[in-house]
Amino acid sequence: RAFILNQGDGTVTVIDSQQNVLDRTIPVGSGPVWADIFNTGSILAVVNSQSNTLSLIDISLDAYGNDSPDFGKILGTVAVGANPVSVSVLQDGTRAYVANQGDGTVSVVSLTSFQLLTTIPVVGHPISIAATTGTPTGKVYAVSPDSNMLTIIRTDSDTVSNSLQLTGTGVQVRVSAP
Repeated sequence: RAFILNQGDGTVTVIDSQQNVLDRTIPVGSGPVWADIFNTGSILAVVNSQSNTLSLIDISLDAYGNDSPDFGKILGTVAVGANPVSVSVLQDGTRAYVANQGDGTVSVVSLTSFQLLTTIPVVGHPISIAATTGTPTGKVYAVSPDSNMLTIIRTDSDTVSNSLQLTGTGVQVRVSAP
C-alpha cells in the first residue's frame, strides 16, 4: 500500500500498489503532514499539524495480502503538543515520538494504550525526529531549524540524555537502523 497525506482535506488516501488503484480514503485530523509506520504491528502514525493530534490507523492485511476487516480503522487519536510536524515510531512497538514545532517539545505516545505518556522539552522548535530501538536503550534524535543543537532522548526513561552542538542548524535527521 502507498499512503498519501492530504493536508487540504484532512485525509489519508490509500493506494493498492499491486493493482495501482485507489483503495480508500481515511479521515484523520486537520492538516496531516507526516507519517511513520510500525510494520510489525500494522499501524500508520499520522501527525496532524492543525489539530495538534496524532492519528493511529490499523493497516493490517489478511493472509492473502488483502485489506483486513479492520484496515483503515482509527485505533486512537491522541492530543500532542502545538504544531506537530513529524513522528518517528519505535520498531519494538512500544511508542511513537512526535516533534512539536510550536511549543519546542517531543510528545511520547503509547502504541498499546494509544495515550500520551509524557511531553519532553527540547532545544529549539523541533522539525525533524528519528528513533532507534536498541539494547539496553534506544534513542530519539530531534533537530530544530532555529538551533544548532541536536537533542538526544533515551527511550528507556524518556528523558534528554544529551544535546550536541552541530555545525549549522538542523533541518532533517535520519538514522541508519530502526
